[in-house]
Amino acid sequence: RPVHAGDIAILVPTNWEAREMMRILKESRVPGVIYSSENIFASHEAMEMERILNAVLEPANESYVKTALVTDMMGMTGDDLATFLEDELTWDDWVETFESYRSLFVSKGFITMARTMVTREGIKQRLRSFPDGERRVTNILNCIELLHAASIEKKLGPEGLLKWLQEKRTKENTSEADEYQIRLETDEKAVKIVTIHKSKGLEYPIVFCPFS
Repeated sequence: RPVHAGDIAILVPTNWEAREMMRILKESRVPGVIYSSENIFASHEAMEMERILNAVLEPANESYVKTALVTDMMGMTGDDLATFLEDELTWDDWVETFESYRSLFVSKGFITMARTMVTREGIKQRLRSFPDGERRVTNILNCIELLHAASIEKKLGPEGLLKWLQEKRTKENTSEADEYQIRLETDEKAVKIVTIHKSKGLEYPIVFCPFS
C-alpha cells in the first residue's frame, strides 16, 4: 500500500534535534508532530509566561515591562523599545496596558486576564508566524490551562500564582505527571518525531534514525 506521513517516525537523540526536524519538515510542507518527554515548565513558552506575569503584577517596574515586551509572545524588538522609551506617551500606554491586565487579574481571575491578553495582543497569530508556531501556541494554551487549574485548586492570588510557576520552572526534579508533559498536536497523518527516551515501547511501520 502507499506510504503515508502517519506511517513514519523519525527517531532523534534530544528535544533540540526534534525541534530542528520539525522546522525542516515544515519548510518542506510535510506535516509533523513531536512526541516529547519534555516537561511543559521547561519550555521557552513557560519562561515567557513568567516574564509576562512579572510585568502584569508590577507594571511600574520598567525592567519587568521591557522584558515582557521583547518576548516572542509580545513581539517587540530592541529598536521598538528604544523608540517607546523616547516617546513618553507610548511608554505610558504600555504601562497602563499592563496595569489594566493586573486589574483584570485581581477582579476577574487569571483565566479571564490570560484569554483577554491572548486575544487583544494577537499572541496566537504572532506565534504562528514562527516555523514551529503551532507547537508554541499549544504550549502557551497548556501553560494557561495549568495556571488556571492551580489558581482554582490552591486558591492562589496573583502573587501566589507567580510564585507557583517560578517554583515549577526552577525545581530540579520537575513532575513527570501526564498533565505536565508537553502536549502533542493531534494529527494521525503527521510524521512522528520521537526522542529516544520517549520511544521506548512504541512501534511504527517505518523508522528513520538520522542522528545515529
